[in-house]
Amino acid sequence: VHGHVGQVRPINLTATITARQNDQPDGFQASWKVIIDECQSLLWSDKGKGARQYLHDRGLNDKTLQSPFFRVGYSDGRKVADIWVDRGIVLPCFSVDQDSQVEYVDYIKIRHSENVMPKYRKLKGGRKGLFGADTVRGSDIVIVTEGEFDAMLLYQEAGDLVGVCTLGSATDRFDWGRYGRYIGFVKWILIAYDLDDAGDLGAEAWKEVSGRVKRVKIPDGTGKDITDAWKSGVNLSDWVMDVLRENGL
Repeated sequence: VHGHVGQVRPINLTATITARQNDQPDGFQASWKVIIDECQSLLWSDKGKGARQYLHDRGLNDKTLQSPFFRVGYSDGRKVADIWVDRGIVLPCFSVDQDSQVEYVDYIKIRHSENVMPKYRKLKGGRKGLFGADTVRGSDIVIVTEGEFDAMLLYQEAGDLVGVCTLGSATDRFDWGRYGRYIGFVKWILIAYDLDDAGDLGAEAWKEVSGRVKRVKIPDGTGKDITDAWKSGVNLSDWVMDVLRENGL
């Protein structure tokens, strides 16, 4: 699956674009799928060289970036399927079907360059989602990170040990009705949010979702998040093993 980055299913754009009647995900689905495919292809073109280097510097390898669960892309600032997509890293949040094709898109988030604020912007019509939800199916233990980059990195480094997902920020809250099917049978949910006030509040909110929630700490002295820990030389697989032992899991 990872090797077929540029191959897409045909989509009827005429029916698609005219069907967007409001700012809800249902009306944007086909257009968003085109955006995901085109931006993913652009990431692997010459125009995406700088973006690829940025992603590699964050520890993400090509296999992870091309994963059918993530399908990371890049936009150089253009209209795709009649929707303006800012310049930056394209992070789609979606579920997949049995063939690992994009089934339903909750949002598409753009990570702008370091000197552009805000750092992140969702395309119009996006809602809250559970990024990486399909990677946690069948897992006994799930680690919830604060952001998408941390989720992808931890899945890459320790996805054989635990499931990994994120709500995309510490301020978003879990919707059991929409996403409960992904974690309903999980034995433990470990919250690995950033070491700041927002992370503390977000972790406390998760404890209201389930009695099977534990807060876990990023290694001391390595920064505030999982990517910082990796950049400091922490072996994330070993860290997960230590977390499981410390919590008697």
